[in-house]
Amino acid sequence: MNRLCELDRVLHSIPEIGMEEYKTADFIRRTLEENGIAYEAAGGTGTLVYFKGRRDEVIAFRADIDALPLADNSHHISPSVNKGFSHACGHSAHTSALLETILQVDEGIREGKVLEKSLLFIFQPGEEGCGGARYVIGDEVFEKYRERIECFFATHVNPEMDEGRVAVREGYVSAQNVNIEWDIEGQGCHGAQPHTGIDIVVVTSELIGAYQTIRSRNVHPDDMYLFTIGKFLTGSKVDGVFQPGGARNIIPNNIQLEGTIRMYDSKYIDISRERIEALNRGYEEAYGIKIHMDFKPNYPAMVNDAGLYGDMVEVLEELGIEAEESKKMTGSEDFSFYRDIAPTFMFLTGTRNVEEGHTAALHNPAFGYTSKALETIVRVYHGLIQQKAM
Repeated sequence: MNRLCELDRVLHSIPEIGMEEYKTADFIRRTLEENGIAYEAAGGTGTLVYFKGRRDEVIAFRADIDALPLADNSHHISPSVNKGFSHACGHSAHTSALLETILQVDEGIREGKVLEKSLLFIFQPGEEGCGGARYVIGDEVFEKYRERIECFFATHVNPEMDEGRVAVREGYVSAQNVNIEWDIEGQGCHGAQPHTGIDIVVVTSELIGAYQTIRSRNVHPDDMYLFTIGKFLTGSKVDGVFQPGGARNIIPNNIQLEGTIRMYDSKYIDISRERIEALNRGYEEAYGIKIHMDFKPNYPAMVNDAGLYGDMVEVLEELGIEAEESKKMTGSEDFSFYRDIAPTFMFLTGTRNVEEGHTAALHNPAFGYTSKALETIVRVYHGLIQQKAM
């Protein structure tokens, strides 16, 4: 088993949720120490590795290291040993490839290769909903690099593409997301006597339908906009604390909802907030209910820089890798936060391998991959280093 496979064998087997990637961080740091490579902790379980070049300009590469609270049912050579957790979003692949790239860069420097520009490698915690990028770039150890960084690169694996293939695009890559939570209060009663209470199940169902009119009546038809309610809990409050529960013949006192909005154009954040608040007020007045809402814009849309797009296409041509045009993703990525510092570029790396049974979607317990996908990432990273920093 080659080194890249061994790195991935370990990392894939120890998935940990965001901001709690203690074993993962320990393995990354021990591997660096064993190879005499200096590092700095950043953002808690995050790790920075810096190679000084002749010039101060910095080319940065980032991998996310966290996993999902999801059982592992993949065909990976090293399944999860942490029950109920898995790398079903492929972050172990990102991490393994970045770590191998660092080891190869270090070997090259020891053999006499010279970097013109400096390199910064970022192992970032907490991409899955925690916004770990903010913790890394907000850490004081990051400050000495901030003004010197010229650009950031990252990848994300994609099971819709065959192994060995890479997809790129300029402009929007992933969506802005807004997280919303609702606490709705009515008047509970017996299901056979709805006239004695306020049936918030019926009212909330109508309200959810009304929210969808924002897409059809307030958003330009050419613009992407998705509004999804993914969690609907009935229950009641005891001493002010929501307790989920219910039965077929209970009209509940309380309902809690959780939802998300996805968009590319951030102008729809304020439009969404205003329309939702207006609808909430209308339903409160019409039905005598109370609605408390927590509206939280989260990850910005991710945008690939046009100049870096040209650089990436050139690198792929030199490597003999055919570049596909990637589609925009409606998911969200906290890699977008790095764009506040310098231009960013994320490319997609294919993992689909029918013969090995790796065809499942991301965030599916069966998602897996082989080392060929990781080798492609390492090749592309080295191509970018050769182009931008050598």
